[in-house]
Amino acid sequence: MTFRNICVYGAGALGGAFAAKIASSLGDEVNVSVVARGAHLEAVRENGLTVTYADASIPDIKAKVTATNDPSELPKQDLIITGLKGHQLSAAADGIASLLKEGTRVVMILNGIPWWYFHADEASGHAERQLAEIDPEGKLWRLIGPERVLGCVAIRVPKSSSPARSVSAAMAASSLANLRARSATTSLPFRSCSARRASPFSRRHGSATRSGRSCAAMPRSTRSVR
Repeated sequence: MTFRNICVYGAGALGGAFAAKIASSLGDEVNVSVVARGAHLEAVRENGLTVTYADASIPDIKAKVTATNDPSELPKQDLIITGLKGHQLSAAADGIASLLKEGTRVVMILNGIPWWYFHADEASGHAERQLAEIDPEGKLWRLIGPERVLGCVAIRVPKSSSPARSVSAAMAASSLANLRARSATTSLPFRSCSARRASPFSRRHGSATRSGRSCAAMPRSTRSVR
């Protein structure tokens, strides 16, 4: 499966930066949309997304994307990236689920213990254990499913200087861990490797890279999930 339709669900500073980088790098190869609300939504509709760097020698990134506050207006997606905080995910579960089809992958940018932490973790003796404190009523587990998820921890988080505008100290980076590494081959359309060592969490679940190197969220080419 090739990623063509990509939705960033929650386009604040972090989600907006991801959406802008993917859209500006891949252009017509992908259809990028964002789910946002309030002032962010209006600004994206009017002016598109902008990423500005503290280092003035790095040019701004600007991109026009489809923006809505109603995910039902969007087609089914190949890839969904959430830019929401952990406590906001449960309320968004129905909206995210409405964008899913067979094979859709979901990248959740989260710090801390994720709701799918024990999925397929036979070694701990807690395989498939659900965490009610993180996923109340099991909505995320039931509606989205841990088998779709690619874990992602933000290393450098952009800040929002104004609606639809993100400011980053450097190229935003993230560490990706594929929970299904034993049975699926996964590449994301914004992978490039940095010299940073992968976290113990990434090594435990199967890193998205090789030789202990983590991944920076910088667009390259569209790749496939099979």
